[in-house]
Amino acid sequence: MLTIHASIQVILVSANKLTRYIEPCQLTDDFGGSLDYDHSDWLNKRLVFEKFTKESTSLLDELTIINDSEKSTSVDKDKTTDGALLPSFDPETVLQTGKYLFFFFCIKTLRVMSV
Repeated sequence: MLTIHASIQVILVSANKLTRYIEPCQLTDDFGGSLDYDHSDWLNKRLVFEKFTKESTSLLDELTIINDSEKSTSVDKDKTTDGALLPSFDPETVLQTGKYLFFFFCIKTLRVMSV
């Protein structure tokens, strides 16, 4: 049996001395840093991200099923397709949300890199 002992050192310091151990750009102004942080904004973006992840995953699964269904049965191009084959999420809306999230994270990354 393999036993691993981790050595963790706990250092207690006052808020004004945190910058000795943590970069100021990683600390909010409450702790003497320069990190711009709004929890409500973070929470809203997190909820948008989780919704996007759920919808895009479901959409991909549904489109795969539709694609497989169309491959296995030959459907006349003149006939209308059954409404049951349509995805439950609007692909355009999911893509727009993805673009918004991508743009937001690119801007956030550029801000961090410029500090």
